[in-house]
Amino acid sequence: MIDEDKSEKRKKVFLVIGIYTAFSSRRRRDSVRETWMPTGKMLLKLEEEKGIVIRFVIGHRSFLLSFFGFLIPIS
Repeated sequence: MIDEDKSEKRKKVFLVIGIYTAFSSRRRRDSVRETWMPTGKMLLKLEEEKGIVIRFVIGHRSFLLSFFGFLIPIS
């Protein structure tokens, strides 16, 4: 049973982790997915119980800017 008072006080967090890779680097992207991203029921459980949503987005910087509304400068 979830204590609703505690869950309401929890701050919402929006976290974006960017992994830069060339579009042609399919094996590298697959390796990252296999290492970091759960699948099936585990992915659904994270979303429903913890509110953690994991998605992979492939695109150019301009696409990411329009998608997220901001970009973090790369140093």
